[in-house]
Amino acid sequence: MGTFGDTSDIISSTVDKIITTVNETQDAFIFSTLSSYAAEQYNITVEKEELVRAIQLIRMSREYGPSIGERWATATQNAAELDRAYKKGLQDGIQEARKRLENTFKEEKNDFRD
Repeated sequence: MGTFGDTSDIISSTVDKIITTVNETQDAFIFSTLSSYAAEQYNITVEKEELVRAIQLIRMSREYGPSIGERWATATQNAAELDRAYKKGLQDGIQEARKRLENTFKEEKNDFRD
């Protein structure tokens, strides 16, 4: 009976290793495919953790609401507004620095004339 038990354990262990290898290979293939798609279509690099979190967020949103679409639209609008505000702030800062430099140069020029 010991031989049958040993053989059964070996078979079970081998099957577990095969299933694990297949699952890991399948996961790697899926991630590779999605990652390549994101790179080609959107010119972005997606980390595996990002993909996992995105899927979890979508699933949780379906189960518990509110719609991920609504949150995506809000996030997209907020990101666009933040980008616009950043660019405006940067431009205003550059203009202010330019004015200060011009005033400094004018003062130095006037100092040399005196």
